[in-house]
Amino acid sequence: MTFSFRGKLLQPEIRLDLDKALQQNLEPENIYALLATRNGIDYYSYEVTTHP
Repeated sequence: MTFSFRGKLLQPEIRLDLDKALQQNLEPENIYALLATRNGIDYYSYEVTTHP
């Protein structure tokens, strides 16, 4: 997904070991926060606008 954040066009990505995530009890809803954190962005912001 590509989107704008603070005037920058971003296409964040993450490599996630699902076996390890399950062992660490990672909840599915926390993947958004993990994706944002690893890409240096705020995972919840009114400044985000999605692009097709």
